[in-house]
Amino acid sequence: VDKTNTLIRRPHGHSMGGFAVKEYRCYFLNRRGGIGDVVEFVSMGDSAALGTARQHFEKQSAYPSYEIWEKARLVHRESERKTALQG
Repeated sequence: VDKTNTLIRRPHGHSMGGFAVKEYRCYFLNRRGGIGDVVEFVSMGDSAALGTARQHFEKQSAYPSYEIWEKARLVHRESERKTALQG
C-alpha cells in the first residue's frame, strides 16, 4: 500500500453537530484487484460516504476501481473506470 495516503482520524464514538458518524475506508484497486491506496474518512452515512469516496476517486487516475468499507462491511464496489478507448 502506498504510504502517501490521505488519512482522517477522529476518536471512536464521535459526532458531527450532534449526529453520530461512521468511519469508512475507500480502497483504490489496481487492474488485478489488489489494493493500491486507501483513504480513511468519517461520514454521516453510506450515501454521504459514497459521495466522498467518488470525489477522492475522481481526483486520482492511477487506479481504475474502488471499494468502500465501513468496518468489515462492504458498502460499495465501483468497477473499472470507463475510458475513451473502452467506449
